[in-house]
Amino acid sequence: MQSVIKTKYGMLQGIETESGYVFKAVPYAMSPIGKFRFEPPQPMEPWEGIRVCDHFPPMAIQKREEPDSFYGKEFFSYPEYDVDMSEDCLYLNIWTPKNAENCPVGLWYHGGGFQNGNGAEPEFDGEAFNRRGIIIVTVNYRLGFLGWFCHPELRNEGVSGNWGLQDQIAALDWVRENIASFGGNPENITIFGQSAGGMAVRDLVCSPYVKGTISHAIIQSCNGHKGFLKVDFTMEKMERVSEKFLKRKRMTIDDLKKMPAEDFPRLQCDYNLFAGFWTRTGLSLTPVIDGKYLPMSPDQAVEIGETARVSYMTGSTKNDLTVSKRGIADARKSKIQMSLMRWSGYHTRQGLPSYSYRFERPLPGDNAGAFHSSELWYVFGSLGRSWRPMEKADFALSEQMTDAWASFMKTGNPGWEPCDGENGYFKIFP
Repeated sequence: MQSVIKTKYGMLQGIETESGYVFKAVPYAMSPIGKFRFEPPQPMEPWEGIRVCDHFPPMAIQKREEPDSFYGKEFFSYPEYDVDMSEDCLYLNIWTPKNAENCPVGLWYHGGGFQNGNGAEPEFDGEAFNRRGIIIVTVNYRLGFLGWFCHPELRNEGVSGNWGLQDQIAALDWVRENIASFGGNPENITIFGQSAGGMAVRDLVCSPYVKGTISHAIIQSCNGHKGFLKVDFTMEKMERVSEKFLKRKRMTIDDLKKMPAEDFPRLQCDYNLFAGFWTRTGLSLTPVIDGKYLPMSPDQAVEIGETARVSYMTGSTKNDLTVSKRGIADARKSKIQMSLMRWSGYHTRQGLPSYSYRFERPLPGDNAGAFHSSELWYVFGSLGRSWRPMEKADFALSEQMTDAWASFMKTGNPGWEPCDGENGYFKIFP
């Protein structure tokens, strides 16, 4: 493996790390600007010369986290990991081991409620996985209004919205097409994500465009089967909501196509308030059931065996969403944990051994406990970047967790017994 490699679209030059190489801001589709706004991702065009991949790409258009908020301090208070923001956002970051050859691949979809986040946050890093012979790829995709807004006038081949879902599929297609050049095995790809990224994985495994292209899937801290979040609306329902919204705002689709990208976060706030009245949820800009990319709800798909026929790993944290700061001592009383164990259980009973875990380590530095997203520092082995006064026990736990995730990516087995439902086994990371 060299720092300069050839893909189908052109040459890329990465930078050396302690464990291998990282290629930052690798484009996987044309920039979704101008005539490509509210359109499916367009295939990349080849470039000439060597593209130097030495800086992280811009994040998708979004409202930045307030620096004094809990998550602002936790994940977005590190100037060295701050990135620009742009509608030109369809990029990958690829970490690959030195002398990589036929390595398993982990393709990561970040969280953030489908409205925030990016693949270069400080908690995301590929080096710990590189040391275990795994290639890690993180994905940026369209968010918020530009990623999920549905409207009849935006239909393309009968579908509107799900622009972000189509980006996620395009990223997977690019990886399958090109990862061998980085020393990866295109026949051993694990898609994984947390929060909205976990929900994205949950949707992707129900898409006919993904089935048969992946080997394993990991779903962290989100809905499993019949979860607590009200999502999975139909495209038609959200189109009706969007028509009402534009009428209220006295705006047209042409206005949206001409609007400066930086104005969308403000419009998005208005939309969230308006749409929440009709959907009874704060998550109104999300993947929709469109009959094409997402033919049915994930709940229905898992019940009738229409998800990707792969092994799954699911889990949550002790102080996860909908859980108080005190946490829930009995995991079987946690709605989020039980919904994820039901997801694993369905697949285990369908002959696809699947697994579950629970992260219970209270992070040092405050009394937030094992909060939503807290496990990410541990999974990616990036604790040294955190402001928190991590202890030896934290680093030891991180090694165990990265080992488990790496084992699952390699073999489909993280190292403990499968989960067969709500009363099944789950691994505790204390």
